[in-house]
Amino acid sequence: MSNLSSVKLRTQEKEKLVAELKQQLADLKTQNRDYKGVNEEISAIEQRFNQLTEERANAERDHKKRIQTAQDEVAAARRQLEEFKFSLQEK
Repeated sequence: MSNLSSVKLRTQEKEKLVAELKQQLADLKTQNRDYKGVNEEISAIEQRFNQLTEERANAERDHKKRIQTAQDEVAAARRQLEEFKFSLQEK
């Protein structure tokens, strides 16, 4: 009987081991899905960051152009004012 009980014990141990391995496999699959989800989220954030960086660079470039245009218009207006002042002094 001792032999039969040791076989049952080994069978129970194997069943327990199989159950533990199945659980570990399920856990690993879940972790893999979680990892993939996090990785996809990181990718999406990186893409959004790159897009915002490009938009910011474009906005800064446009802003500098507007400032330069405004400065050029102010300089032209000052020259025109000086020309008007000079022409009024001559009259």
